This record gives sequence, structure tokens and C-alpha cells, in this order.
Amino acid sequence: MHLAAVTGCIPDEALMERVNVGGTRRVLDAASTIGARKIIRASSATVYGAWPNNAVPLSENAPLRPNPGFAPAIHDAENERLLGEWHAAHPSTVVTTLRVAPVLGPGAHTLFAAAATGRPPVVVRGATPPVQVVHVDDAASALALAVASDLPGAYNVAADSWLAHDDAAGLVPRRLMPPLPYEAAERLLAGLWAGGLGDAPPSVLPYLVHPWVIANDRLRAVGWVPRHTNEEAILLGTGAGEGHGAIPWVVAVGAALIGAGGRPGGRPAAAGVLADPSATGPGPGPRRRCRMPGPARLGLRRGSGSARRPSRR
Repeated sequence: MHLAAVTGCIPDEALMERVNVGGTRRVLDAASTIGARKIIRASSATVYGAWPNNAVPLSENAPLRPNPGFAPAIHDAENERLLGEWHAAHPSTVVTTLRVAPVLGPGAHTLFAAAATGRPPVVVRGATPPVQVVHVDDAASALALAVASDLPGAYNVAADSWLAHDDAAGLVPRRLMPPLPYEAAERLLAGLWAGGLGDAPPSVLPYLVHPWVIANDRLRAVGWVPRHTNEEAILLGTGAGEGHGAIPWVVAVGAALIGAGGRPGGRPAAAGVLADPSATGPGPGPRRRCRMPGPARLGLRRGSGSARRPSRR
């Protein structure tokens, strides 16, 4: 099971590529050496890209179109290509890729989790993309299912359906952040990032503007059932990723998986390896992380959100 990655945004993209892509090459080399029968990798739904002409939702058959410049998505797409090449050279093996929606829950923290819980790096005027997440326990159960069963190919991992933008906003504390025109938001993020003051590069903007929600039908068809709705995951995740105790989502998912004993539905899990990011080479040391700081907020009110599918316009 390959979970090793730099999931946050760091200025040193060369280091990030060495860890993310170079680390995957080392995992595949090791798998060839020991004759591994199965490889499971946690990827991200960002590999589909955020585009105005995206289908809503995106199935696993949709092309991978990561937005230019957004390194985490580009690296995930390249890793999927490497896994495909390795599987072609080892056709008797099982290669599973899980394309995971933004993970929310105890310990899970990413830029997109922050955005889903009302803490985006900027607000773009007129942008109302649908919101979709997955609870950390449900992401862990998807990994456990992939360990216990042979699931060749790619599978989307997300809560059922999605929320309209305004419905999701009604679930989280309101924050006073003036909306900016797209070009102004891009200049602001670029300036802050270049000056070492920002936590998000400007290449993230399309993911805050355009839809990239995914369909989980294929994973459901093999027995996976998410226990948390989008609403529940957002309410439980609001404030959970704030503060200095926040950790990357892959670590949170791995911890949840180990804590559950790797047993989806009570079935014993097959043996697997949990790759730690530190195993891919020297750590980057002190660095900026995709963290939007702020105090944990209490007294959340449940809005009128529902999991209905927003109308297409």
C-alpha cells in the first residue's frame, strides 16, 4: 500500500517531485524485486482537473486533465501513468488506484479540506462550484477493502452525491472574506506565494472555481458503502484540521486504517505495507504547508443543505 507523498503545497517543487514521483518509482522497483502481487495507491480526484466543461459527476472513464501548474495533481497523474506501465510489464499483478475526494475528519488536513469547511485561501467572485468530500474513516475503509479484495483499476472515493455551493456554505461558520475577481485573486496568491507569505499557489484557483466532483458508483458496486454524508463530514471536519496538530490526509487515513485493524465489514485484511513519507528520502525540513490558520469554531448550525444534485445550467 503506497501512501507516501508530499500532499501539501511547498515552494520546492523539485523536492516535491522527487518525493512524489521518484518515491513511486522506488516503490515499483522494490515491488518488482520482491515479486509483489498487489499494489494499492491513494491518488486524488484532482487528477481529473477542474474545468468548466467537466461532467458532473466525473466517472473513472473521464480523462485525466490536471490543471497546469498545480503540482500535486500533476504528480498524481504521472504516478498513475507509471503504475499503468508497471502493470503492463507485470500483467499477473493487481494494481488499484483510489482517486480520493478531499478528506475531512480528525487529523485530516489539506487546502481543499480547509476550503470545504469555510477557510479557502481566497474567494473568487461569482464562483459557486459544487462541494464534495469524504470522511477519513470512509477513505480508510476503501483502502481496507482494496487490501482484502482484488480491485484492479481506478476507483473514485467520495461521499454520495455532492452539495450545492450555497448549501455547503450554510454548514460552516461565516467568515468575512471579500470576493475578488479571478485575475485579482490570481495576482494576490501569486504575490503572497512568491514572497513566502502565502500557503496556496495561484495554480490552485481553478479548483476553487470549476466543478470536479466524482461518482462513487464503481466502488459501491464492489461492496464499499460510505458511512458519512457530505454534510456530516463537513460538520465533523469543521475545526478538526486547524492548529499545529494538523497532519496530511494520507497519514490520517493510514492511522484510521490501522486503528480499524484493516477490516472492512469485519473481514480480515490481507497483509499490506503502509509506506511512510519519510521512507522516500530525506524530509524537506521546515516548510510552508497548505494551512489556513484560524481558531476552532463552535456552535455550528446545520444549514438547509441536502445531498441533492444541483441543476445543470
